[in-house]
Amino acid sequence: MAVNQNPGINLGVINRLAGSVSVPSFPALSVTAAFLAKQAIRLAPEGDATKFLEVLTGVIPSPEPYQMLTVRIALVKTLPLCALYQAQFQQNTLIGNITIRPDISRGSGGLQPFDIQNAAIMGYGEMDFSGEDPAFVVNLRGSWQVNAALWSGVANIAIPA
Repeated sequence: MAVNQNPGINLGVINRLAGSVSVPSFPALSVTAAFLAKQAIRLAPEGDATKFLEVLTGVIPSPEPYQMLTVRIALVKTLPLCALYQAQFQQNTLIGNITIRPDISRGSGGLQPFDIQNAAIMGYGEMDFSGEDPAFVVNLRGSWQVNAALWSGVANIAIPA
């Protein structure tokens, strides 16, 4: 007879108030839960972290040293932070390095923050002025470093047998 052997893993807690965006070069553009509409913060990777180059008899993997990430921040449009983003967009869309923290409590051992380099304000989502949507969605984009072993040279890359 098979016995269910559930290890009783503590799955942790999702903390919707923990998600944030830090913008060290422009601290006034940093975002915490109090500034967010229900959609909060979304992070979307773009493209593959490894490309596969086709040859006659198979494929050759070619790891990328970075991956582009798009961040969508749903700000509450009645707050002054929206005006700051609007003014920054008009002045200079380049905002430098940013950090995105996920919706988990710090120290939980789960998903870690994403340090994004060379971020820029790409634009804004569609705006609803019907009085029924509080969100002003700001779109940021930058690169995230992946495949760190590439910088150590080919000899240090572990190739599975």
